[in-house]
Parts: sequence; C-alpha cells; structure tokens
Amino acid sequence: MPTIVHRTSPLILLFLVTVGCGGSDGRLVELSERSLARQSEQNQQTAKQSTEVAKATRQLVAADSQARQELVAAQSHLESELHTERASLDRQHELLEVERKELAKQRHREPILAAAIMQAAALLACVLPIFLCVYIVNALRRETPSAELEALLIQELAEPQLLIDRQLPLLPDVPSCQQLPVIPHDENQ
Repeated sequence: MPTIVHRTSPLILLFLVTVGCGGSDGRLVELSERSLARQSEQNQQTAKQSTEVAKATRQLVAADSQARQELVAAQSHLESELHTERASLDRQHELLEVERKELAKQRHREPILAAAIMQAAALLACVLPIFLCVYIVNALRRETPSAELEALLIQELAEPQLLIDRQLPLLPDVPSCQQLPVIPHDENQ
C-alpha cells in the first residue's frame, strides 16, 4: 500500500497545482507532463521488472520442480539399492546362521564320535587277546594227533632202518687223517 501512495503522490500534486492555481502557467504544465512521463516510464520499468520477476519465478519453480523430481528419483534409486543390499545382507546372514548351526552340531558331534572311537578301540584292545586265545585253543584242539599219525610214529620208532634211510648226514665227511683219537671209557668210574 505505501508504494501506491508514493506512485500516486506526484499525480495528486500535479492535480492540486493545476486545479489550485487556476493560472495557465506553461512551466507547471511542462513539469506535470515530465512528471507524468517519468511516472509512466517508472510504471513500464516496474511492469518490465514484474514480468522478469515472474519469468524468473517460473524458471525457478520449474528448476525447483525438476530438482525435486531428480531428488525423488535419486532417493527412489537409493532406496531400491539399499533394499537390494539389505536383502543380500539378510541372505548372507541366514547362510552364516545355517553354517554356524552346522558347526555347532559338528562340535557337539565330534567329541561324542571321538569318545565312541576311543571306547571301541579300548574294547577291541581288551577283546582281541581273548579272541586270539580262543583261536589258539581251537587250533590246538584240531591238531590233536589222529590214529593214522600215531600209527606212523609207532612204525618209525619200531623200524630204525627207515629212520636211517631218511636221515641226511648232519656232519660232512671228515678225511681219515684228521680223525680224533678215541678215548677209552672206563666203566668203573
């Protein structure tokens, strides 16, 4: 509102001067015309500035709108990447959790298996000598001389000629020059 008073005050002043004086002073008319021309020029400049301001405002609004759209697009893209990355991290976390549970099962199972193997080895170490003794006893029972073997042994003992024929010389033949002297054996001693 103060701008309207400032703009119209020269017109009012001109009107008062023209109406109040009543004389036809050329200087006053010229001053009024110049004032009106200046006022008209200022109005045109103000209109031009208003047009430029409106144009700049439209450009600013368009640029702001475009920047907001780009910001929304970038934010949407960022959110989708974040969602994808979060989903990937969730999958990796689930895989790690499964692997952790599997390792926990193995850690729980391995000592049990180790203890079972140790106990089985100790049992085998204790039972193996017993089985070996049982096997040896059974083998000895099966190897008892049968009647044929006994008959063969008796025949060999009864016929010394068979033993002599089958005997191999235990000592090599010694030449006669190297014979040892025979020491008579006295039976009285």
